[in-house]
Amino acid sequence: MHPFFLLPRLSRSHLFMISLANRCITVFGLIFALPVYAQQNNYSIEGSVKDLYTGKGLPAVNVYIQELQRGSITDSSGSYKIGNLNKGIYSVSFTRVGYKKQARKINFEKHITIFLNVSMEEQSIVFEAIEITPGVIELSSEEGASSTITNQEILSSASIFSKDVYRSLQVVPGVSNSEWSSKPHIKGGNPDEMAVIIDNLEIYEPFHLEEIDGPYSVISSDLVKDMKLITGGFAPKYGDKMSGILKINTIDRVDDDSIKASIDFSNASAALNQRISDRVNVFFSGRRSYVYLLEQASDNNFPTVVYDLWSKLDYKMDAQNRLSLNFMFLKDEIKYKQDSTFLRREFFDSYKMNYYVWLNWYKLNNERRYYSTTVGFQNLDKHADFSFDGSFTDDNADRRSTKIVTFKQDHYWKWHNDHTLEFGLDGNVFFNDYFYREFRVNPTETTPYAISTDVIFVDSKTEGYTASGYAQDTYRFSDNINVLLGARLSSQSYTDAPQIAPRAALSYEYSDQLNFKWAYGWYYQPDNFQKMKAYDNQYKLYSKPEKSIHYVMSAAYAPDPNSGITAEIYYKDYPRLNDDYNFDFSNRIEGVGIVDKPYNTQSGYAAGFDLFFKKRYSAFNLLSVGYSFSVSRIRNHLNITAPRDLDRTHSLAVNNIYNFGHGLSLSTLFRLHTGDPYTPSSVRILGDSSVTDSRIYYLTETKNSGRLPLFHSLDIKLEKRWNLNQIYLVTYGGIINLYDHKNIRQRAWKREVSNGKVTSYSQKNQLYFPRVYTLGLSLELSIPKSR
Repeated sequence: MHPFFLLPRLSRSHLFMISLANRCITVFGLIFALPVYAQQNNYSIEGSVKDLYTGKGLPAVNVYIQELQRGSITDSSGSYKIGNLNKGIYSVSFTRVGYKKQARKINFEKHITIFLNVSMEEQSIVFEAIEITPGVIELSSEEGASSTITNQEILSSASIFSKDVYRSLQVVPGVSNSEWSSKPHIKGGNPDEMAVIIDNLEIYEPFHLEEIDGPYSVISSDLVKDMKLITGGFAPKYGDKMSGILKINTIDRVDDDSIKASIDFSNASAALNQRISDRVNVFFSGRRSYVYLLEQASDNNFPTVVYDLWSKLDYKMDAQNRLSLNFMFLKDEIKYKQDSTFLRREFFDSYKMNYYVWLNWYKLNNERRYYSTTVGFQNLDKHADFSFDGSFTDDNADRRSTKIVTFKQDHYWKWHNDHTLEFGLDGNVFFNDYFYREFRVNPTETTPYAISTDVIFVDSKTEGYTASGYAQDTYRFSDNINVLLGARLSSQSYTDAPQIAPRAALSYEYSDQLNFKWAYGWYYQPDNFQKMKAYDNQYKLYSKPEKSIHYVMSAAYAPDPNSGITAEIYYKDYPRLNDDYNFDFSNRIEGVGIVDKPYNTQSGYAAGFDLFFKKRYSAFNLLSVGYSFSVSRIRNHLNITAPRDLDRTHSLAVNNIYNFGHGLSLSTLFRLHTGDPYTPSSVRILGDSSVTDSRIYYLTETKNSGRLPLFHSLDIKLEKRWNLNQIYLVTYGGIINLYDHKNIRQRAWKREVSNGKVTSYSQKNQLYFPRVYTLGLSLELSIPKSR
């Protein structure tokens, strides 16, 4: 029997009392539990969100608690409050379109209400997918390992051409330029195979004084915010050039106004950076170069005038829209004339004036969508009158004028957590006017039995277009594997058919310290419409573009944040290649400086291995070593190969920056490379050897079958910096070619004239710079803005 039935029977009154007692216990339990429950849900967080630079409250900021999936939005003054929280530890994030995300940890262990104020910094509207292609060197104000060139390396570089951003690349393996020229030859290519992109616009003629091999770039390092050099296997978005891309972003914002001025052995410059308001910034820079001092040091005599101006207006309309207006102007003058008592009618008067104006609109739709639009105009003008030893008349002329209108749009869309799609289009409409007139001896085709002459007359007015589009997807295949697949479609009004260029890349992160990259791509480069070889009787653009196929692989190892090493191997096939033959001013002065002749180039190839080591061995000391082994060849119509210009088998650069403290530092740069190839030749004289009635011609051997002696040089620079409140002062002195090694630039023929007769020609070694002493001074004044 159940025990319940053993209990005595209870009366109805007893049951009522028991029920009432139970209810009282429940009510009293609830009453005593209310304070505990109220305390458990009485926690809150509140505060304000402000702009980091302006100090103004930011409305529409999303304040979100990750663990509770709850949040709030700041009001018009930037204030927020989230209540009814339980005791615990939470992660709070602050997000707003156009600003960098902020995250905080809060703990309600000690406080019921936590006051949390946050300042948010505007993020760049420009988004880019991660670079997974090899051969990417970045310039950044941030310190980095082997893939980064820092501002310290550029500004402290022991270079005679201070503040020339292109020359900072001379420490990068695979990049060749001469002591004189700033034009980089990237992995066996020539300078015309590299695109220079400044603030989204490809700049045509990005060098000063191209007639004498371009000793200066058109932009000072004062203006550079960040820079990226891509030397092979680059993605479809970077264009159609075959060798490399130099992408430069200029400064767009400053916290305080500043005035900069500097003067040294090679140039003087001044810059003004002004923050008009929280949204408007204005920049201005001007530079004047003293090239003639360098010419005298290198035993040349080309009186020149070089200067450039640059200005930029940057307007941040709101957190999602930004406009920037750029203007750049450059001017070159060369006035060369030899005394007529020694040489007959030899002069060269050249005047070049280019200006560029372009507008960028950056639009941020949301954190996953972004696009930029660029509209630009470039005006390139050159006028030259000349007469050289091989000219029959004095009224020779070279006139060219090109006008270019550009439209470009680039889109970034992170349409999936693992996929980033980039696509865009660009187009140029150009108008060319070429005029070239000269009647001259052909120095390489003339023989003792017959004089070969060239009658050059080009009067060509052309107009046309170039258009291209691209699409590429960067796919995050796994935590350590990324894949890029894409293609570029290009068309020109002067080519036979459109070109489709597939490109692919893969990166594999073996560990946090070690990664591998591979790239493959096709590159079609159309004829340069702004640079037609009128001196070689070219009167229309080539109908077939040049073509290159890249195979690139690299490995990068960074054992710690202060050191890194990168190794890269590449092969570039050129199934179709035009001739590098050049017959410009630098080839013809005082007879012929560089004897060259057409090779009827049809194809070629380049292959090599690059090694780059970088070590920061204390907080402020830096050592970098770059080594390159390379082979670059061209083939003619007979399938005979010859070295390409500036083919250097071995190259080595060692750059060291040592800081002694108290603002004093010493920079050293040692460079060594195999001598450049050249074409051996001998000279013959036609006529009676008189200065007025004689002509010369050349007997040449196989193109580039000779090689100059080994080049090596040591440059040093001692720099002292003072930081005097709002004034930053730098003085420096340097020695170029410290031990005065006689580095040969080229073989040239020198005339001996006596009593009006050319008595002989002797081959002379034209040298690069001897030992040169330099001094410089730089001053920067900062004017803090009140906030």
